[in-house]
Amino acid sequence: MTPSHVVEKINKGEMTEDEFRIIALEFDKVVSEKARGMFKTKEKYDDYIIEYYIVETMRFFFGFPPILFYAILRDHKELRETLNLKVLKTFSNYEEFRKKLQRIKVKINNIIKRNVAEKVDEIYGLDTTVATVDLNRLRQGKKIKGGIFDASFCFDSVRGVEVGYMVCTLLNLTNFSVVDVKIYPKNKAKKEIWDEMVITNLGTESGKIKVVIADAGFFAYNNILLPLNYRIIHVIKLKKNIDREELKRMVEGILTNVRWFDSRYNRILSSLLEDFEYIIKKTVEGIDRYEEFAEMRSKIELIFKELRQCSD
Repeated sequence: MTPSHVVEKINKGEMTEDEFRIIALEFDKVVSEKARGMFKTKEKYDDYIIEYYIVETMRFFFGFPPILFYAILRDHKELRETLNLKVLKTFSNYEEFRKKLQRIKVKINNIIKRNVAEKVDEIYGLDTTVATVDLNRLRQGKKIKGGIFDASFCFDSVRGVEVGYMVCTLLNLTNFSVVDVKIYPKNKAKKEIWDEMVITNLGTESGKIKVVIADAGFFAYNNILLPLNYRIIHVIKLKKNIDREELKRMVEGILTNVRWFDSRYNRILSSLLEDFEYIIKKTVEGIDRYEEFAEMRSKIELIFKELRQCSD
């Protein structure tokens, strides 16, 4: 059965199974091509990393647990051919590799602490991909004109043949796992995506400090100021017309979370305030020295190198 959240976001609940199948297969191709471009470096363990990313992203997209995803994959020839899995072809292959990931989790955490000179517990990447589907393949082009497909998904509302959508993936780079996958109209406001993907999934009043790396398209004042009280340090490149000094003053003037002064937090209040001061400091540093601060992107590559050293 097609997950309801996918159906609702693409066409307000009126998409047929056949229509969703075409869109899902198009997305499969986008994910597969992107993964092979991101991680392929001719190392022997690349295929495992690539296919793990593909499987995790696709099963989150469909809303399936691993065992159900592989059960469907076994009976769906077109999906198998599109994904073209070589080393994680079965659920047992997937489980075996996932156990290896668990065994080296301590090594990964040590790499983060050793090579990323920041007081952070977890690092995330927020990625967006735009995919398109030609509805003429479905002989459904007229449905756009009839209002069945949400107009915000249309690339050409006059011709009414091509539907475009944006897929957003939140990836935990610390343990190489997919946190969330959502689909949006191509013109969805990045501020809303940031709130739904980052704040909702990662925002906490206490606990771990997170770093989220995202492209310049996610720059907005709210996307910088809002995470500060949720223990999140953003890494987003500033736009050229931004007054950096004014932005720094806004960050430094942000008020602490009033809820921290509730009796529930009495024992850890000093720690919360200390962490808050650190988050403010690192956010201000990021405004002035983005290129230097964003070097942690390259540090993440050490994680993948460590994974490649796993034995079969």
